Amino acid sequence: MELIIQTLSRSGKVSQQQKASSNVIRIGRAYDNDIILEDIHISEHHAQISQNELGEFEIEDLNSLNHVFDKDKNQLLNKKTLKSGDEFYLGKLRIKILSPHHPVAETIALTKSEETAEFFSSKLFFITSFSLFISLFALTEYLTFFGEFKIKQLFNPVLSLIFALTLWPIFWSLLSRFFKHEARFWAHLSTLLITLLSLKALTSVSSLVAYNTNGTIANVMNAMVGFVIVFACLRFSLYLFNQKRDRRQLWLSFSLSCFLFGLASLGYYAKHKDFSARPSYSGLILPSQFLLKDSISIGDFVDNNSELYSSAQQEAREKKQDEHSTDQNETENENLIEM
Repeated sequence: MELIIQTLSRSGKVSQQQKASSNVIRIGRAYDNDIILEDIHISEHHAQISQNELGEFEIEDLNSLNHVFDKDKNQLLNKKTLKSGDEFYLGKLRIKILSPHHPVAETIALTKSEETAEFFSSKLFFITSFSLFISLFALTEYLTFFGEFKIKQLFNPVLSLIFALTLWPIFWSLLSRFFKHEARFWAHLSTLLITLLSLKALTSVSSLVAYNTNGTIANVMNAMVGFVIVFACLRFSLYLFNQKRDRRQLWLSFSLSCFLFGLASLGYYAKHKDFSARPSYSGLILPSQFLLKDSISIGDFVDNNSELYSSAQQEAREKKQDEHSTDQNETENENLIEM
């Protein structure tokens, strides 16, 4: 007979597999076994698989110290008939027994996404993107700090940032382990870094647009492109999770992106006042080199403001005259009523 014995990790991933061909397949830690398992809790001759008169495979415990258990953790007291794909515990070690004709999982074709995933998993790419992100963060902290700046002031913010960044790949890695997929911790972390760098670049471009046009155009561009970036991040993270591309992932990524942007919009409008006595304005200040269109001269600015003030004064006078006329009409009506 011929069988394949797989050693499984706690998550169910195959860590080792051996093929044996013999009338009786012995399993244990001793070197004279057909299947040698390197685990201190395995006895020298722990179990054996044989074939009965009906041609069925059977597994039995060879009076091992830590015994043999089935998949439900029930101890084997007698011989148990095997089926291809059955799992057993030899002490703490989990094994799976397969016949040579056992069907294998469907082959997944390599795609451009897989090439990107391998590239994102490389240490060079991670170190480069991480260094760039931390450098931009430190530069932003320096430019927005008021007072005497010292390098040691970046220690706590950088540590907090690193901790926050690792939560994303830890979440996906734990989820992958639970569903018995490849963790790909570094690829998930690199994806997050590229997403944050893209959002940072989008913020800079939006500021440039707002400086040259108006805040409305910049806000619309920021929202639309930001949605696409977040969608791409979630879409690729789902691919890294199960290494598949299908419509279900597409709709799930779109739904999660809508949910996140919905929460962000809800938070914005919850704090947004319906009325403000102060006029809305943009406090964005950039060097004149970032101005892509010609600015108006001081004289034109004063003339425009003078016309605006004159128009406002004229409207105020007309409004005052209308109120005075209304008061006179009301007084005349009251006098007629009294007569």
